[in-house]
Amino acid sequence: AASYADASDPPSDAFTSLRAFDMAGHGDYGGNGDAYAFERRRRRELIKLVMIAGLVLFAIIVASVKISGGRRGNEEGASGATKAVPDTTSLWSPTGDGMHHISQSDNGFETFTPGSIPPKTSTGSHESHLQATINTIIHKGITTDTSVFEDASSPQYQAAVWLSENPSVYAKSHPNEYQRYGLATFWLVTQSKLGTTDHTTDKRLEGYGALDETDVCDWKGVTCSDSGEVTDLSLADAGLKGTLPYELFSSTKDTLQSLDLSDNELTGTLSDAIGSMSKLSVLRLENNKLESNIPPELFSLPKLMELNLANNWFEGPIATTSDGPYAPLKSIVLHDNWLTGDLRAVGKLGGQLEMLDVNSNSLSGTLPNSLFAMTNLSYLRLSHNHLTGTISFEFGRLTGLKFLSLDRNEFQGTIPSESVQLAQLEALLLYDNFLEGTLPIGIGYMSELQSLVVSNNSKMSGGIPDTLGNLKKLDRLVLSNCGLSGPIPAAISEAENLKEFSLDGNFLTGEIPRELGNLHELETLMLNDNELGGEVPQELSQLKRLTKLHLEGNDEITGEISEDICRLVNEEALVDFTTDCDEVVCSCCTQKCV
Repeated sequence: AASYADASDPPSDAFTSLRAFDMAGHGDYGGNGDAYAFERRRRRELIKLVMIAGLVLFAIIVASVKISGGRRGNEEGASGATKAVPDTTSLWSPTGDGMHHISQSDNGFETFTPGSIPPKTSTGSHESHLQATINTIIHKGITTDTSVFEDASSPQYQAAVWLSENPSVYAKSHPNEYQRYGLATFWLVTQSKLGTTDHTTDKRLEGYGALDETDVCDWKGVTCSDSGEVTDLSLADAGLKGTLPYELFSSTKDTLQSLDLSDNELTGTLSDAIGSMSKLSVLRLENNKLESNIPPELFSLPKLMELNLANNWFEGPIATTSDGPYAPLKSIVLHDNWLTGDLRAVGKLGGQLEMLDVNSNSLSGTLPNSLFAMTNLSYLRLSHNHLTGTISFEFGRLTGLKFLSLDRNEFQGTIPSESVQLAQLEALLLYDNFLEGTLPIGIGYMSELQSLVVSNNSKMSGGIPDTLGNLKKLDRLVLSNCGLSGPIPAAISEAENLKEFSLDGNFLTGEIPRELGNLHELETLMLNDNELGGEVPQELSQLKRLTKLHLEGNDEITGEISEDICRLVNEEALVDFTTDCDEVVCSCCTQKCV
């Protein structure tokens, strides 16, 4: 630019020619010299514009270089940070503002790191995939105790490693993916054999080879829906040991409909996570060694219809969470545990219940009135507890009842006559209580009755109703130690299907009815310890199925046992025959006398 202002600095040849041309009076400059000055100013402005553009371009280049270098540095730092599984305490702690930043990693899992957006890791990195897997497990709430991932020997950590190394046939966002983790954790905790049907190893994950690299839907005991979601886990009597991990329930809470782990050796408590099983309709954990309280949340599961926790070590009361809504339970089986408290919570469960079995616990108190509103009940077993009060006439409302067991409790009072309204009843078990009064005559009109056991209620009195002979389906009649008196009615012989007939320990008088020889199905006849007299009727020899006959303790029985009855002994059909040897002559029961 300076050379153009200084005439002593010759411009380029082109510019010199132009100047000479204008000075000579040619061209647009008028030939008067002003044109040259104007041209110099125009050239000067053009050069300024070129210089400004150059400076702007230089600034852009410098800025680009700086940004590129910073980005490479960040990527290198992030890559180095993912070369080992980070400390989980810091990795999954909430950020200062309570937010977690989430991104998508190369293996498709959602990952999150507090405080910053995590960079994408390099494809194929085992460590980064494992970190992403663990992050997803935590983020979805499948494992809530993050400390388990600090222990490389924990089942959760090993299951996460296995999951990160074995791709699924489903998309990473599919429920099947984290259900694989939950069931793998369950496999490791219980040391089970959840492989495919041809799986033979029983080792605990030797190099993770004990878990097949297949879809979980192919594993033993697992059933899936058409869309690949786990709906059924059935591993009854599979040799399972150990506890039930939280992950089993949290990973299947939205899809599992049936869980049957009965007849194993499972221990520990039942996780509260089971209370989130929104689709579960069948839960069978009977015959294990589970303990502590039954989670109240179980009774609020929206789909649960069958619950069986029998023969475990559960204790404490049967409790519900609130005033409802409650599970639509049709069957509750809790027998042979250590449950305490009363049955009021059960009474809240509505009228859909068909089966209730709490036999052999330590339940107490009286029967709640709400129990008698369960008109769909067909099976009610409350035996072997410490229940008190009377047997309410309200039982007459349960007209669909087929099985009623109140034995081995502390019930008092009489047997209500309303019980005759139970026309469908097949079994009535009232033994080992403190009942009194007489047997209702109406029992003889319960035509479906097959088993009537009222023994060991010593305060009862009265005679044996003739109407019992109407019970054509009756095969078990046990009235031992009930304070009964009077004769044995011959009409009993009309109950032609009787197999067990026990009247021992009463105050019965008279002779043994000959008509009893018509009970051709009879296997047990217990008439001992009464006040019976006369001879033993020969007609008893017609009882070809008889294996047990007790006549001892009746001082008035005399005479000789017939050869026909002895033939039953000699043919080894009648293997248990006792009588009083002082009063009765018996050539075949010498070794069986008392």
